[in-house]
Amino acid sequence: MVPDPEIDNWAWTQSSLQAFVAGKHPYRVVAADIIHGAFYEGRSAAVYHYMPLTLLASAPIYWMFGDYRFLGALSFPATLWILGALGRRLQVPREVTNFARMLLVVHPRGFWLTCLGWLEPLLAFLLVAYAYLAVRAPGGLAPTTTFLMAPAWKQYFVAPVLLFIVGRRKTSMRTVLVAVTLSVATVVPLLIWDWRATTRGMVSVLAETGAPRLDATSLVALVAVVSGMYPSRWLSVFLQLAVGFGAHVRLRHTGVAGLLLASGLALLVTFLTGWQAFMNYYEVAAVLLALAAMFLAVRRPDDELPSTVVAF
Repeated sequence: MVPDPEIDNWAWTQSSLQAFVAGKHPYRVVAADIIHGAFYEGRSAAVYHYMPLTLLASAPIYWMFGDYRFLGALSFPATLWILGALGRRLQVPREVTNFARMLLVVHPRGFWLTCLGWLEPLLAFLLVAYAYLAVRAPGGLAPTTTFLMAPAWKQYFVAPVLLFIVGRRKTSMRTVLVAVTLSVATVVPLLIWDWRATTRGMVSVLAETGAPRLDATSLVALVAVVSGMYPSRWLSVFLQLAVGFGAHVRLRHTGVAGLLLASGLALLVTFLTGWQAFMNYYEVAAVLLALAAMFLAVRRPDDELPSTVVAF
């Protein structure tokens, strides 16, 4: 239905994957400016500015179908299936699980998330998979690696990783180090190939953006449109850490539920005060909050306050 969407992230990813499959370095590609600087001055990035893992994971799908969006399309039913499995593992009421699923199914822009080629649907899948694995194998390498792989997919996933490391109970530091090593390893191949181009791509969204995206769904964009003024880009980073660790102090005894809730709140305030934030960003925060609600729906036999369920 939408073979060639007019959106920058589609042009960047598709062009870089085309080069990657052809044996060329994907971060050397300068994609066409198909939106012609709409809504903001200049480009938000001159080169591919997502993480290498997005290319490594999408390359097989692109090679088979010529379109990386099939990866997002396949991740959606997989996410719904794992949510069902998580609900059964937690033994929460069926309506709780169905509600979490429906939040995704009836998302007012859910179709756009796939057809415009945004990368968050797979990040949502990773988070749901982490929640399931955290219940099935608390403190294990599988859930730890799944969660700590998130910043290798999207750079804004900072505070949640720090909260995981600080708040861990059953997870050994050795397991954390192995998981971090695996996450970092996703960057190494392209760094060896051309470290300058790869590094420039990963930081370009910060280094080459001179002003907020005025079409962003954020309070910063609203203020900028109305008054022409806007805060430093680092405000959102500071608030992510402040809100994340503030929530952690309050929720540190609630295990996975607290981690998910604190992470969701931290990212939510990040996007609201960020220079660029769109509906795809908010899907990640919504998934984290929905997962936290599922864990908090588990109650003790005497039906007191929500229990920890499992410590990560």
